[in-house]
Amino acid sequence: MIVAAGTGFKLATAGGFLLGGVAIVTGAASSGTHLSDLAHQPDTVATICDYAGSGPTGSPSGAPRGTASGGLGLDAGQLSNARAIIDTANQLSLPDRAAVIAIATALQESDLGHDLTGDHGTSFGLFHQKPTSGYGTRTQILDPHHAARAFYARLTHLDGWQRLPLTQAAQAIQKSASPGAYAHQEGRATQIVRTLSSAPGPPGTFPTDDIKDRITTGLVLTAARKLPRDQALTQVTGSLGDSPNKPGADAVARQFQDDAAQLCAELGADTPDRPGNLTGSGRGVMAIRAAMSQLGVPYSWGGGGTDGPSTGTDQGAGTVGYDCSGLAQYAWARAGTSITRTTDTQWHDGPHIPRDKLQPGDLIFFATNPSDPATIHHVALNFDGQRMVHAPQTGRTVEITRWTGNPYYESQYIGSVRPQTGHR
Repeated sequence: MIVAAGTGFKLATAGGFLLGGVAIVTGAASSGTHLSDLAHQPDTVATICDYAGSGPTGSPSGAPRGTASGGLGLDAGQLSNARAIIDTANQLSLPDRAAVIAIATALQESDLGHDLTGDHGTSFGLFHQKPTSGYGTRTQILDPHHAARAFYARLTHLDGWQRLPLTQAAQAIQKSASPGAYAHQEGRATQIVRTLSSAPGPPGTFPTDDIKDRITTGLVLTAARKLPRDQALTQVTGSLGDSPNKPGADAVARQFQDDAAQLCAELGADTPDRPGNLTGSGRGVMAIRAAMSQLGVPYSWGGGGTDGPSTGTDQGAGTVGYDCSGLAQYAWARAGTSITRTTDTQWHDGPHIPRDKLQPGDLIFFATNPSDPATIHHVALNFDGQRMVHAPQTGRTVEITRWTGNPYYESQYIGSVRPQTGHR
């Protein structure tokens, strides 16, 4: 499908994945850009988090991100999760009592999303649900709406659940080693449900799954362009057109805010450490630190090399920066290893390393035909076997990108090299 996100800004999509329960489309966009690439750019993450830290009109909420919000003692991520639990109860036509039990349980188990893993890595999500207990896959459980539905399904199967003490109802589902702890959360959970249930909500209907996906897509695209929140929300709302399923402006703004909070938490946790915090030693670590020190430097065709960024050639003639192989040469020069300048020759600048043996700084190569090194067109520096630092293309900057699981990169991965001076 084609998802419009503001005037002159479209994304061709095909397929997708769940990121913390939020659908992120991974199909190719114009110029080979992928939405997942955009989402993992540090500047985009920062803008999304700015959206999450703003109130419904774009003005500061009065509390910095991560501090109390709205008098409930919830940060943006917790507020989003609480709304998901309450919205799910509303969609299932359940009384407020169900939401109070669920919120209290989520507060006790995960602090409403601050700790999404429990039981020594065997349970996940807001309620610390286990895949082995039939709650779904780990990815599904990390979706707040799925987790809430699964919780309510078990709650409503308890005989007389509405008359049970909260601790007894929660314990029947959770089977906790500290069953009395849930009661301590009842007062706060009741306040959260009363406050959020009385807040302005969607006029008439909740966004459909398709509308939710389009809002999330628009959120990432506008954040990649660093638009102010109000302008971003206006463009996202406008991109929905006049569909009969289009929810009201309040519902769109609420979904936009909730998505921003969820993505901020998930993408922020997924962003690699900055150079000063990178642990380890060796030439590869030195190289990746050097590459990460150049984050935000423009891409310039033919630009960059041993001495740092420089003016490129052809389409890079007016830009000081790096192309992909120029960044690789610079990074390894800072590590004390001399390698050649272009991707086709860098392929021979060290021994080839199996994918499961990758170390920081190893060069990762991509080719139009992964069986033919003559078609190599891109090189990046490995960060952790899943993410890479690279200079992607004209119009973008040196960035951190997740390449594993990305269909574009996976389909073109040809191999990796650990540079060594004089290896030829």
